[in-house]
Amino acid sequence: MIRAVFLDIDGTLVSFRTHTVPASARDAIARAQQRGVRVFIATGRPLYITPPFPEIHFDGWVTANGSAAYDENRQPLEQNFLPHAAVEQLAANPPEGVTWIFVDAHRLVVSAIDDSVRAFCTLLKLAEPETATPWADIVKGNWIQGMCFLEEARDADVLQWMPGCDTMRWHPTFTDVVPLGASKAHGIDVMCKKYGLALEETAALGDGGNDIPMIRHSGVGVAMGNATPDVKEAADFVTDSVDDDGLAHAFARLGII
Repeated sequence: MIRAVFLDIDGTLVSFRTHTVPASARDAIARAQQRGVRVFIATGRPLYITPPFPEIHFDGWVTANGSAAYDENRQPLEQNFLPHAAVEQLAANPPEGVTWIFVDAHRLVVSAIDDSVRAFCTLLKLAEPETATPWADIVKGNWIQGMCFLEEARDADVLQWMPGCDTMRWHPTFTDVVPLGASKAHGIDVMCKKYGLALEETAALGDGGNDIPMIRHSGVGVAMGNATPDVKEAADFVTDSVDDDGLAHAFARLGII
């Protein structure tokens, strides 16, 4: 029996096309909650750039790919930071031609504003972040996540530049950089401990590569119809796309509505 579901935001709960939550998804969440099912967010976004969702109550927030977790009132349950030694190494030896974003609990800073950053901001409907000036000052921050704009074939380079970290890719133009051990799967464990849930009582829905850990880890893993092939392969079943009522159809198949 499923007692808790974990939802990615972009491409799962929110449409990339409309930037809104489909009405069928809002209705499905409300109906599931009426039956006592807990509903959590599990996103690559830091908390402060998650949409407000005034019409939906969530029981908790797994954010920044599991680097930070918050309860239903957005109070911290756990925060993990990129190793200072790795940030210091990158600040001292930045790779040429690579753009970076760093994220703390309250802001994003970028090494430079370029077309890749502008496209990222358009994708997520964000204002352009501030530029880190001077770049070396990034060593002063406590960063829960980084983003590195480069092609997937070079993901291994990121771990050379920032040892003690891991990468989570959900978009072809950039990869997220997180503390080693952070993932949405880890975030599920945090919430299970907080709310007394067994792992087999959980389901996770996602569409991008950074969702694979939680899809494999949860009791039932669900890929959206618009998910990438590797996500679909990792899932127990594939529902319809976010724009074709995929979340509601998944909830029905899970037996929670």
